[in-house]
Parts: sequence; C-alpha cells; structure tokens
Amino acid sequence: MQKVQIKYKVFNKNLCENFLTIVNKKLILNYLFDEALNFVNHNKTIKIHNNFLDPSSKTQIFKIKELKTIEFTITLVNLQTIQEINKSYRNKDYPTNVISFEEPILQNKKDIYIGDIYINPEVIKQEAIKENIVINNHYIHIMLHGFLHLLGFDHIKDKDAKIMEGIEIKTLEQFYIQNPYN
Repeated sequence: MQKVQIKYKVFNKNLCENFLTIVNKKLILNYLFDEALNFVNHNKTIKIHNNFLDPSSKTQIFKIKELKTIEFTITLVNLQTIQEINKSYRNKDYPTNVISFEEPILQNKKDIYIGDIYINPEVIKQEAIKENIVINNHYIHIMLHGFLHLLGFDHIKDKDAKIMEGIEIKTLEQFYIQNPYN
C-alpha cells in the first residue's frame, strides 16, 4: 500500500478551551493517525477475525490499490449530546468519552470518507482526573481509539479487544504515552 494522506476536520473546538494545545495544532493527530494506519497495514501479527471479513469492513481499506486519501470528522460535543447519541445508537443512557460511526467503503475509490468521531471533553477530563492520567495523553488515546473504530476494529469480544488494545498500546508508545490499559 502506498503512502495515504489522512484528512480530517475538527468541529466545535470551542467546547474544549485548550483543544489545539492538546493536539499540538493538529501535528500530533496527523502523526498519530498515520502511525496507527501504518502499524495496522504492516503488522503481520494482527489477525483479522471473521467480523472484519465483511467487504464493507474498514480493513478492506488496505486492499484498495489506488487509495490516496482517507477522510473523516472529529466533532466535540457536550454531555447531553453524547448521552443522546449513546442512547439512540447504543441503547446506553449515559454519557461516554467517544462514539464512532463508520461509513461504508465504496471499493476502488482513490479518496474515501470513513466516518465520524464524536468526543466529549467533559467525560475525558473526568476520566483523566479519576484515573490520574495526563489529560493530553487521554485525549490522544481516545482520538486514536475512535479512529481505529472507523478502520473496523472493535472490542466487543475479548479476542478483538486484545487486537485493538495492542494497536493502541504500540501506537501510543511512539508518543511516549504509557499503556492506558494498565
């Protein structure tokens, strides 16, 4: 697979007063998503389980020969909005840190839109305080987590969770961020 450009837009940055500082004016995110994509693409130890073999799965991204651009959005939302989304789409009536919505891939397109990531800064801040995690590191982890969902990874089954968490851990190591699952 050739070098793929990753494009994304961030909406509602004003919901987190230091969002641009946290993500270092987008440079960290660019590198983060690029590292994750490269790790997934080149790591032969990642086993793709049956739930990823569906032709609409994001792991199919790596089979598109002429792929040039992957696009998605990141939207920061308040507690009420994330709770409504969580209730409507996951039947869970509480706020969460991140929810991702995948878009079906149209095969053999050079530029693809893979979906949307919704992030709640308040939950991320609460979790960081509760777990004694550096908030910037937690933001980076949660954005990576949402991105991997857009690529088709999930953590519903234990074996799939181990794969997804392994990718997160290895990618976060590139930023000197400790294993978030310890």
